[in-house]
Amino acid sequence: MDISNAVAATSYSLNGVNYKREYFVSAPNQSVIVNLTANKKASISFEAVLSSPHKGYSITKQSNNTVILSVQVRNGVLHGKSYLQVKTKGGTVSVNNDQLTINNADEATLYLTAGTNYKNYKEVSADASLPCINSLNSLQGKTYTQIKTAHIKEYQKHFNTFSITLGDARKANIPTEERLRNFTTGNDPSFAALYTQYGRYLLISSSRPGTLPANLQGIWNDLTNPPWGSKYTTNINAEMNYWPAELLNMSNMHEPLFKMIEELAATGKQTSQDHYNAPGWVLHHNTDLWRGTAPINAANHGIWVTEVHGCASICGSIICLLRIKIFCKTKLIP
Repeated sequence: MDISNAVAATSYSLNGVNYKREYFVSAPNQSVIVNLTANKKASISFEAVLSSPHKGYSITKQSNNTVILSVQVRNGVLHGKSYLQVKTKGGTVSVNNDQLTINNADEATLYLTAGTNYKNYKEVSADASLPCINSLNSLQGKTYTQIKTAHIKEYQKHFNTFSITLGDARKANIPTEERLRNFTTGNDPSFAALYTQYGRYLLISSSRPGTLPANLQGIWNDLTNPPWGSKYTTNINAEMNYWPAELLNMSNMHEPLFKMIEELAATGKQTSQDHYNAPGWVLHHNTDLWRGTAPINAANHGIWVTEVHGCASICGSIICLLRIKIFCKTKLIP
């Protein structure tokens, strides 16, 4: 993983052929992109399959190089779409038994897009297919190199605002797992610099302006029932995600958090009135996509409250930890 470019790669040799794969998520084109190459022509053959842990899913063929995954959340209002498209140099592409089959290609690139009917915390009327279609349309007529270059340029606009150097940078050639294993005795302060940049990579990747804030498991959650519901635990965890934002020159990554606070001020006003007959707004132990603010779980932690006066922060610690402005009835005050 090259965190300076936000591109992951792996390479290997098999039967005398050298293969390479590159992976990245393009913010400009809103797609997960995988590029497969080999040093020998007609060496790339594989099958690409979409599936879901949700029981209510189906696969349909859109074209000879595109399949669509449709998902319905059980006992819920959310549903989603994911389009998988492949483009090749040489070889053949077909759809067989709802999966993409690539034979004898010189190069292949996979484009994975996704969307849901979630519009905001009050509406689920969005067209789940539209983000997928828009993403694939934005890729038309572009080479893999052009798409990758645009991805790196956009990412580095955020990442290259800060640099740090500690100790002997030559140790960067040592595998990361080895540096981690030997850190306590290895005299490797440059690893702390790498870890700092890794934290910046994570926040940049999970809290772009216009998206949702970084939650407990972030965009990397792969479970239908994740620990703590993959929520925003607002007595400390939500704030911890944003500790680096100002100090490490990523101020605009705060925007999704501030947007969530505005929404919580709206839903929390009703909770403050219903539970405490108090003005202002309140938020308890955690919240989620739907901006719930009422007490949850057990009384020994779920009743944890913010102030319920006319002015209230997302929680008591957010002011000292983030030094952000606070909201008074959804309006910023000094």
